[in-house]
Amino acid sequence: LRSQFINIDNVKVINNSATPNSDGINPDSSQDVTIKNSFIFSGDDCIAVKSSDLLRIGSADVKNIHIENVLMWTIKSATKIGTETRASKMSNITFKNIDIIAADR
Repeated sequence: LRSQFINIDNVKVINNSATPNSDGINPDSSQDVTIKNSFIFSGDDCIAVKSSDLLRIGSADVKNIHIENVLMWTIKSATKIGTETRASKMSNITFKNIDIIAADR
C-alpha cells in the first residue's frame, strides 16, 4: 500500500484457496513496481493493480507497474486493473508473458 520502487523477482506466493480474500500481490496506490519471474497460487486475485484508500488519507495515482513472466493459478481472477480504485489516474501498467493455469474469469 502506497509503495514505491519495489522489485519482486523469483517469488512464490501460495495461499490457502479456501480462505476468502486471499489475494496474491496487490500494488495498491503504488508507483514504480516490478513483479517478475514468479508463481502465484491464490484463492482470490493473483495480481490486482488498484488505488483503494485503505488508510483513509486519500487515494494516490498509480503508475509504472510492470508484471512479466508470471505464472498464475486461482479460483477467482488472475489479473485485475482498477478494482476498488479511487485514483484520478492510472498509467503505464503492463502485463507481459503471463501464463494462467486456471481462473474463473
